[in-house]
Amino acid sequence: MCAYVLVAEDDPKQAELARRYLEHEGHAVVVVGDGRAALEEARRNPPDLMVLDVMMPRVDDLQDLSAADAGELRLHPQPIDLADLLPAVADAFAASADRAGVTLTVHAPPALVTADPIRLRQAVGNLVTNAIRHTPAGGSVAVSARTESDAHVIDVADTGPGLSAAERALVFERFWRAEKSRSRQTGGSGLGLSIVRKLIEAHGGTATVTSDPGAGSTFSLRLPR
Repeated sequence: MCAYVLVAEDDPKQAELARRYLEHEGHAVVVVGDGRAALEEARRNPPDLMVLDVMMPRVDDLQDLSAADAGELRLHPQPIDLADLLPAVADAFAASADRAGVTLTVHAPPALVTADPIRLRQAVGNLVTNAIRHTPAGGSVAVSARTESDAHVIDVADTGPGLSAAERALVFERFWRAEKSRSRQTGGSGLGLSIVRKLIEAHGGTATVTSDPGAGSTFSLRLPR
């Protein structure tokens, strides 16, 4: 169980939704009105207490996870060519990559997959957002696709700091964030990768990561052929 402080100054309704969700997950939650109150609460609690303010989960993120947990995530699968979808996702994040000083590339040979195009774009987009956030200026993020005997695989590789074995074991868990201080500055709810895993599992696939400290990370989505 984790303990959370939710700062409700900017969006009380969203803080209340997050509180209900976290308590349903078995976590201890305190809702405060502003950042000063959050600091006071943090001083009175153990060091593992987490303050969610600029990283308040989006309502849509919480709703997606709740629907997935209940087996009610609606999918509308259709044939999609990854040669069309992946460049479109990269184009959508090109400006973000430029602002971060990160080179974003895409390599996607033709490959037809059966998936919900909106949900697949969401999953890949979350991976690209995460990769840009954790890649320093001058680094790169590469989006690519490949076909194996039993699956189509989408890879999002970055030249960020990489992950330890302990971090790899937690990276898809809800509200877990690497580099917490940096994540607080750049945003991110700590739910994006959890949503990726749930979306791909809903398609009958898997989401995995390979990484080593100092060697970047590669997140892979495997969709059955």
